[in-house]
Amino acid sequence: MNRVSIAARLYGIIAIFTVALAIFGGSALLSERESLYAARISQLKSLVDAAMGVAERYRGEVTKGTMTEAEAKAAAYADIGAMRYGKGDYIFVIDEAGVTIAHSVNPKALGKNFSGVADARGFLFTADVLPRALRDGSATVTYQWQRAGESEPIDKLSYYGHFKPWGVIMVTGVYIDDLRAELAAAAWQLLVKGTLIVLLLGLVTMFLVRSIIRPLHALNGDMRTLAAGNTEIAIREVALRDEVGMMARSLVVLRDGLVEREALAAAQARDQDVRVRRAQQLDRLASTFEADISVLAGEMSGAASAMERTSTTMSRVIAHTTEQSVGAVAAAEQTSANVQTVAAATEELAASIREIATQVMRSSQISRRAAEEAQRTDTIVKTLAVTAERIGGVIAVINSIARQTDLLALNATIEAARAGQAGRGFAVVASEVKELASQTARATDEVGNQIAAIQAETRQAVIAIDAIGGIINEVDSIATGIAAAMEEQGVATEEIARNVQEAAQGTLSVNGAITQMRHATTDVEASSVHVLGSAQSLGRTSNALSMTVSEFLGNVKAA
Repeated sequence: MNRVSIAARLYGIIAIFTVALAIFGGSALLSERESLYAARISQLKSLVDAAMGVAERYRGEVTKGTMTEAEAKAAAYADIGAMRYGKGDYIFVIDEAGVTIAHSVNPKALGKNFSGVADARGFLFTADVLPRALRDGSATVTYQWQRAGESEPIDKLSYYGHFKPWGVIMVTGVYIDDLRAELAAAAWQLLVKGTLIVLLLGLVTMFLVRSIIRPLHALNGDMRTLAAGNTEIAIREVALRDEVGMMARSLVVLRDGLVEREALAAAQARDQDVRVRRAQQLDRLASTFEADISVLAGEMSGAASAMERTSTTMSRVIAHTTEQSVGAVAAAEQTSANVQTVAAATEELAASIREIATQVMRSSQISRRAAEEAQRTDTIVKTLAVTAERIGGVIAVINSIARQTDLLALNATIEAARAGQAGRGFAVVASEVKELASQTARATDEVGNQIAAIQAETRQAVIAIDAIGGIINEVDSIATGIAAAMEEQGVATEEIARNVQEAAQGTLSVNGAITQMRHATTDVEASSVHVLGSAQSLGRTSNALSMTVSEFLGNVKAA
């Protein structure tokens, strides 16, 4: 419950009341239903009791002897059948087995046993109620049955009363759809009344919730503002005379206490701030002075160290330079001799390159002439291939003529055979012509095969000549490139020869410069000794200055 808000708790009361009201309404409806059913059963019982009174009166006549039992039963059943109430409701009589023995409204039901009859739901109502009526003297049953002239079944309540002297049961029943209507009306009234009550209670509760929650929310906001450090807020709920007003007045006391505490803390903070600022200012001055002196001392020490390292390095370099200069003089002399040798070799190389260039130019001219001859040969072979193709065409024509001659000879032979003895000579001639045509065809086929072979070889020759021409052209191109390269190489070789001559002259100048450098290094070596001494003296001075400043700053900070 601690996690549930006050508004939720108050609205929860409405919910609980609504549930209780619903339970109460349901109980009231059940009580009303039982009351209505009890009143209706009481009405039916009084009617059956009246019918039993009629039967008891006629049984008294039998006792007096004025009527026989059969006459008394007939008269009693007639009077009971004539009884009417409500909207044409009636009473009928059945025996203890459920067989109808008196029914003034439906004579067809006489002699019929209703124990096996079921209602619209399949309920055997007569079989259900008879044992209870015989055991208890009376019983009721509710089942569904349709009104006269209607097809829709509705609920019906029947009362069974056992008249033991004659062994019969008197039955009457009424439709109770009106009870359902009364219950629905009562339920609607309860719903309307309950809804009005809940709405009224809800409005009252909403008013109460707003009158409680709004000041609490405002007070909560003031507390949050105060917790955030804002002590200038105006707490308006102090005018309330309830518990919220008491909390607001307590919050005012808390706010005033915080204001006083803040004022005291501000005064203490101001004094402390003055002391802190003075100490910080002094500390900054000392730190600045220390940093500046440290930087200067560091720079002096670094400069001294750098000078010392530089002088040492200079000494090593000078010594090494002296050693190298001696070797450089010897190397320069050897280089001068080598340069002269290279110059002579370069002249010989230039002469060889010029000779190679001349031979390459001759090779290029020969390859060009070979390429021209290959092109002429290619033209002749292609012409030969065209001529062979034409000969092949002529042979094809001759072969066609031979085949036609063979056909004509065959036709002549057939005609000679038809002519008989007179055409025998013509047949011999036709046979010889056919033989000649066959030989001609074979000869032309052989010639055609030879021509085809010649054409194939000619095509191969054309391809080979084309390849040879391409190779010769490529050789010519390579020779041309070599010639150009040799010309460029000759130019480069001549340039090298000129440069070698210039290098020979330069080596002489280098020898003189190296000699001068040896004299200069001797002077620099003497100067580096003086620089090393100055650097060591500067380092000692810097260390002494750093110690003095550190001692001074320690005294200042301690003060």
